[in-house]
Amino acid sequence: MRVMKKPMIGIACLILGTVVACAGETEAPAAPETLAAEAPATPTILDNPAATDSTVPHLGVGADDSLLMSWLEAGDSTTLRVARLDPATGSWTAAESVYSAPTLFANWADFPSVVELTDGALVTHWLEYLAEGRYAYGVKLAQRDANGVWGEPWQPHEDSSPVEHGFVSLAAAADGGYSAIWLDGTAFADGNNEMSVRARHYGPDGAAGSEEILDLRACDCCQTGAAYLGDNLVVVYRDRSPDEVRDIWTVRRTAEGWSEPQPVATDGWMIPGCPVNGPSIVSTGEDDGAVIWFALVDQVPEVKLAFTRDGGASFEDPILIEQGSDSAATLGRVDVASTPDGTLVATWLTQVGETAEIRYRIIEENATLSDVHVLATTGAERGSGFPRVEVVGQHVFFAWTDTLGDSPMIRTASMPIAGLPAANQ
Repeated sequence: MRVMKKPMIGIACLILGTVVACAGETEAPAAPETLAAEAPATPTILDNPAATDSTVPHLGVGADDSLLMSWLEAGDSTTLRVARLDPATGSWTAAESVYSAPTLFANWADFPSVVELTDGALVTHWLEYLAEGRYAYGVKLAQRDANGVWGEPWQPHEDSSPVEHGFVSLAAAADGGYSAIWLDGTAFADGNNEMSVRARHYGPDGAAGSEEILDLRACDCCQTGAAYLGDNLVVVYRDRSPDEVRDIWTVRRTAEGWSEPQPVATDGWMIPGCPVNGPSIVSTGEDDGAVIWFALVDQVPEVKLAFTRDGGASFEDPILIEQGSDSAATLGRVDVASTPDGTLVATWLTQVGETAEIRYRIIEENATLSDVHVLATTGAERGSGFPRVEVVGQHVFFAWTDTLGDSPMIRTASMPIAGLPAANQ
């Protein structure tokens, strides 16, 4: 693994042109192509069990083509909730409270998740303060068995010093186990001010493997992504070079162990501060997959996507999904999902005027694209978070935080795969 040491800006804000880079501020306008003249597809808005003051939804695939959603609700204490949607009936289970405490850490960019294991157990993660301090928080995991009983939460990382540990990805394995990947600030406690990427695997019996360091130096506060491509667990994240270049990199676990880190693409985005804009990865079947990310290229914001056909060993040249313009500022905050035949649905945020559009686009495996479509509008501030997309059965599902009302509220929508816009360019 690479071991590099040099000064770090940390989580301080940095403004470069029109883009704000910091762990708590909004990216500002700078934007894309004109939307197509044709009428966009119209997804169906769904009711969901989230209450008022709900934020940071996360979607996952459940058993029997069900959809899992986790989110946070504000109140006297912050509460992590989960629920399941049966697409066949269109009905949700009652919202289930997993954990509630005033020490639960709620953040627009670092949010909980939930996955289902092969035996029907659920695993969720959230963040909790370790001590006083804005970013003195750690990761907690909890598992609900197939009978619906939640066990006691535990901490996957060995370090409990009052520094940042978060931006978790959970990946369920075919053997019934799963892996947790996170950004770890252990070195901060020693004054090194470098964030590492770490992982721990849990077997089908729940037995914990050792904590493993995947990369000793990564961007401070960008989301990680993880997915199984065939038998390989592929992790993507924003790297941090000695020259403060923060491109998207990857490591993968094969039968031989973890690989050395390598770039997904070379954007050359040099920025001495975290842009709070991580990548997402999805399997498109067998060893194939795709990664989507945001970058500032020659001071122009872009959303890009790259395919891999060999289990993450290499990536094809990036495809431009959207490029910012003066009238529409591409903010990133990306996600991507795959239909059963490998067609991709990509989502991101673009600021137009005072609000942000949740946009989506279809990408075929041959790299042809649909026109850009607008799913919904929300606020352009950081509180609107990261819209999510997932494919379950024959439907595409979307979830986002609507900040245009008096209080934030999670919205959900769906559309049949058969009704997706056609790729035509």
